[in-house]
Amino acid sequence: MHIDPNAKYACWFLSHVPLAEDWPDDAPIAEGAFAARGLGIQVGDHWVKWLGSLVNDEIAAGGLTLYVTAPSSTPKILDGENQELQRRCHDLLYGP
Repeated sequence: MHIDPNAKYACWFLSHVPLAEDWPDDAPIAEGAFAARGLGIQVGDHWVKWLGSLVNDEIAAGGLTLYVTAPSSTPKILDGENQELQRRCHDLLYGP
């Protein structure tokens, strides 16, 4: 999963999804939308403690990640941009 600096994202991570051997690590599926072989981000120690080692092991093992990104002038603030990204990400999983 690749997120540009000064960008926001929303994602679905689906563990236990078997992928073909030739599935790319990260592939565009629409403008600003991608499918990736795994989550591909380092989970902070506080998340490992909060989620637990079993969940962390599933994240590390890989699966299918569907995600959307967009540039943002306020990447550290949760606002309407985040809600729009969540809506777009829901559309990837459930359809518009």
